Amino acid sequence: ANPDYELPVHGLLVAHVVCMCLSWGCLLPLGVIWARNMRQSKWMPGGVPAWFQGHRALQSVGVTLQFLGFIFIILFKKSAHFKRPHEILGLVVVILGVMQPVNAQIRHLKCVGHPHPDGSRTRARVVWEVLHKGSGWTCLTLAVTNVALGPV
Repeated sequence: ANPDYELPVHGLLVAHVVCMCLSWGCLLPLGVIWARNMRQSKWMPGGVPAWFQGHRALQSVGVTLQFLGFIFIILFKKSAHFKRPHEILGLVVVILGVMQPVNAQIRHLKCVGHPHPDGSRTRARVVWEVLHKGSGWTCLTLAVTNVALGPV
């Protein structure tokens, strides 16, 4: 190895990779798995279902790290944005990822609401569930694909 050769690594690029790996490589998929697998649990600390508390916490931290990773890469790239497949797909993933918490707030609308005690759901609730879960799984799939693409 030539001791005179160094591969320059920029701190903003490293911060982008770390944030995106933690968010899309760990926290966001774990939040999806948590909600899916813990939903049947009767555990309700503080009167709120544990599946929801865990899902909300993991997704909140994951989306925050995703947003930070996006800011870091914008600062790193300066004016050269969204030309390569990784950059374009990454933008789509970030937009969908940021929209998920907004989408989650729609469930508070009276017409959407929560499932009734008997398990029945309004038509708006069914549509909301398809939108929330469908866009979440789509986003997760695109994110994993984008990680595989890397800097292509």
